[in-house]
Amino acid sequence: MEDDLRSRIKVENLKPMYKLNDIEKESVYRHFVDSQKSHFESYIKFINSELCVLKHYGIVSDFTRFLARIKSVESSINNDNTKALNDVFGLEVDSATPGETCFIVKLFSETLEKTKEVIHTKTNKYVAHHYSGFPKAGNIVAKLEEIFNTTYDDKEMLDEYMENLPRNRRELMTKENKNNLKKYCEDFCNNLSNYTAVIKKSVYGEKLKDLKKDLKKVEQDYLKSEKLKNDVETDIHQPIIEGQFKTIQIAIEANIGSASHGDYKGENMKKVQKEYDEKGGLPLSRLPIMYKSNLETDDEGKPIPPKLLSSDETAKVLYPSLIVKKKESRGIE
Repeated sequence: MEDDLRSRIKVENLKPMYKLNDIEKESVYRHFVDSQKSHFESYIKFINSELCVLKHYGIVSDFTRFLARIKSVESSINNDNTKALNDVFGLEVDSATPGETCFIVKLFSETLEKTKEVIHTKTNKYVAHHYSGFPKAGNIVAKLEEIFNTTYDDKEMLDEYMENLPRNRRELMTKENKNNLKKYCEDFCNNLSNYTAVIKKSVYGEKLKDLKKDLKKVEQDYLKSEKLKNDVETDIHQPIIEGQFKTIQIAIEANIGSASHGDYKGENMKKVQKEYDEKGGLPLSRLPIMYKSNLETDDEGKPIPPKLLSSDETAKVLYPSLIVKKKESRGIE
């Protein structure tokens, strides 16, 4: 009798008494976003300003592109069934060269308290570095100096990555996965070393002092407005932010190539176009909130904050082959 009772009350045998319906799920999601959105927008404004400074000093190229997004209601709710609401807030930086990408990954890592790191080397040609975490009170200039003065070892990078990989994911890795990961770490360290060697030749002396001064100001303004502490868990409103870093070539694959959003999600573009034409646009529940920046400055040299995209502009980012039309020509009044 006693053993039977114990088996019945085991946690794994308990089932939820109530499941949220779609309206309730959406309400929870919106509350989740509303409580963290202002902090996310403050963070992406900070990253944008940081990249603008780096571009001004020629450390990142004119080709660098910056995007940010808050996942759609539909995508977030579906995603929560398989993992968690840990990538609702995200940003993407597309760079001209692999070395530039590696440099930005390293500098960016100083601004977040890492919760997760994923290196993608997929067969569909999607190769990218994903880094997630809470905003923290880091030190950008100290990280810059570290990058300049450190020789990165690919074996150490691989060992550290594998050590922090969840056990279940590590056990599922094939020999090909491990070889691809090893190759990525080798390339990352070589590309970063080559890139920093070039930067150090062009940024030195007074120019380097001015760069550090400008980076410090960007960081100080951000930390003053957000009042961040290194103990990020004390503020429940700080979002987990996922950064995706890739080259422009990989971004093209992710836009219109083998790794495109439509192919990845298994969506038929003819149906998407028809829905867009008939409804006068795509449902807002399916569209993320998106921000975009070309890392431009105003007449006074101040960084222009990322622009909030319209629903049509967002749809075009998700589906580059979508034909965006004027409202009067979409089959509706």
